[in-house]
Amino acid sequence: MDLKKLRVASPHMRNYTGVLGAVKFVNGESVEWLPRHVRDRMAAAMPFDEIDENGVVMPAGSVHRMIREAASRAENINPTRPRQTEAEKIAELERAKLDAQKIPELETRESLEAIADREGITGVRRVAARWGVKHRSIAVLIEMILEAQEAYLAKRKLSLEKVRAEQQKSLEKIALAAAAAEPANEGPADESGKTPDPVSQTITEAAATGDLAVAVSTEKAPE
Repeated sequence: MDLKKLRVASPHMRNYTGVLGAVKFVNGESVEWLPRHVRDRMAAAMPFDEIDENGVVMPAGSVHRMIREAASRAENINPTRPRQTEAEKIAELERAKLDAQKIPELETRESLEAIADREGITGVRRVAARWGVKHRSIAVLIEMILEAQEAYLAKRKLSLEKVRAEQQKSLEKIALAAAAAEPANEGPADESGKTPDPVSQTITEAAATGDLAVAVSTEKAPE
């Protein structure tokens, strides 16, 4: 049980000796250790501090306790998350592209008609369930399946194009950052008098060739 003592917080009663409610006080402090519901009831009538067995003093009452608990939870929340680097963004986009490339099993008109001949509308409905379409007519259901497949492929194409565009932007940002960091690098100079930077060279070549695997594996350029 959560037992603590109460201390009168009012300045003019700080050394009070006597009984308040059902609790006896000596020099402003309760004689007995009190459970939380008693402390909360007393603190609702007048200001008290509560003292635990280690001598830690805190304002008593449910309101103060809720404020402390809320502050404690807020301390465990990290509002500043590290920003995603361009290399991490490329890796994430690469994963998204791979996911978009996973094509479910597609059917042609001929294959659907063959399924209908072998299994009837039950077989066609099994295929239709993958595409979220329903109908009681085999012919209509086949058309709905083909239309759903075409809509999926068109949406997938747009998604891949968007991912590629985002990847290209990220590659260009990394290449610019690497180029800006070149003067700070140390090492033998090339024919142009500039210090070669393996990271910027690798990323620049990846941006030019579209070899995203190289860019993803390249470490972040020094700042």
